Amino acid sequence: MVSAGPYEHVREVLGLTGYYYCVTEELQCKGCQKRLLSWSQAHLDQLDAYHRQLFPVLLTYKYACDITVVTLMRTRGLSNSAAQLRGKLVEEHSQEWMRKAGHYLGDCESIFNSKLVSRQSICEPPAQPEVPSAFWLRSVYCNDIMARVDAVKAAITSTFGRILKIDSTKKVTKKLTGQTRGNATWATNVGNEKGQVLMCVMTCAKGIGLGPMIAGLVDRMTGLGNRRHRWYI
Repeated sequence: MVSAGPYEHVREVLGLTGYYYCVTEELQCKGCQKRLLSWSQAHLDQLDAYHRQLFPVLLTYKYACDITVVTLMRTRGLSNSAAQLRGKLVEEHSQEWMRKAGHYLGDCESIFNSKLVSRQSICEPPAQPEVPSAFWLRSVYCNDIMARVDAVKAAITSTFGRILKIDSTKKVTKKLTGQTRGNATWATNVGNEKGQVLMCVMTCAKGIGLGPMIAGLVDRMTGLGNRRHRWYI
């Protein structure tokens, strides 16, 4: 594919302290003459991990979000919900807008005192851009999860151990937020001798519905060719 010139539309990207703009170019196939944007998902999926990280933006239908904002939601809990993150972004954006507006008005005052222009020719500072809703931030977070779901699955399924321990607790379920709050009462975790968690299952009662989990663990461990595992409950 060859370059077909810059794309006419500019994307506005949400950052920690404000917005910035991202532009791209169109790529055209020499054979079928079809055009695609260089930031399309079909092109990004073909890049290796190093070059893929050079584009730290998650694109949605209308807006775009910087990856630094998304990373703040990866450790979800009671203290960092999407609504609270939006409140922090509004505060950071307001401070940055006030700083830029003060700088602009200070320059206008110095120019007016020099009598180079009249006061009527000085425009008001632009209005502060609005931060997207918490629902949009959650949708961006879901897109981030789907983009790295293969890596997460590989990291989880590559964790093994010779001594497996199964334990149930209620502390994890008390930290759930949103629509899932109150639906589960017990969290059953499976760990190894190194303190790594192999699997976590939420249930409505202690010990109910753990059969498929045990069967999956048995198949997973026997696939290693080593059947000598000790279980502690």
